[in-house]
Amino acid sequence: MSVAERLALFPLELVLLPGERRPLHIFEPRYRLLVRRLLRQQERMGINLLLEGRLYPVGCVAELEHVLRRYRDGRFDILVVGQRRYQIRTVDETSHPYWVADVEWLEDEPEEGASTLRRRCEYLYGELLSLVRGTSPEVEYLLEEARRAEQLSFYLGSQLGLELLQRQRLLELRSERHRLQWLCRYVAQLVRRLREMEAILRRIRSNGHFPG
Repeated sequence: MSVAERLALFPLELVLLPGERRPLHIFEPRYRLLVRRLLRQQERMGINLLLEGRLYPVGCVAELEHVLRRYRDGRFDILVVGQRRYQIRTVDETSHPYWVADVEWLEDEPEEGASTLRRRCEYLYGELLSLVRGTSPEVEYLLEEARRAEQLSFYLGSQLGLELLQRQRLLELRSERHRLQWLCRYVAQLVRRLREMEAILRRIRSNGHFPG
């Protein structure tokens, strides 16, 4: 971890991953103020998962990429993109209308290349897309996007419909190798279940004549 820095917090029931783009609707007055300060480059904002009253300490910087719409009553629709990960050290709940935290930046641990794991994940992702979407130009486009991703783990994490706590686990892992290992197991299980379901559906379509 590196030296602590200050960051405005936007706690949400959402996990933002590095490189991921998410639209947000900003309606609370304190976060409208925060967006105005983001536009003037007076603040940086991080998103942390807030679930069932628990604030998860590892979050992701949300860079304001574009204002999609400004409403007359002061609300915003914005598009943010995930950047660096961090861990909260302390939270200041009183000096601003919104929370501000001292955070330490999280970096991946040094490791050798995970090229074999990456190829395995790309292959399994292709298998999953074929089962879900068939053969189409869209599948080829998604596969090409995956191949271009600098960190495949975070790209796949944004595409696979993970549950909130699964996304949080991915965000917290400190190694691309560990993230890819976890994702390979997860996608392999999905592929196996989909193939099993496909076999059941084929039997049902054959007028329910199941082998004895």
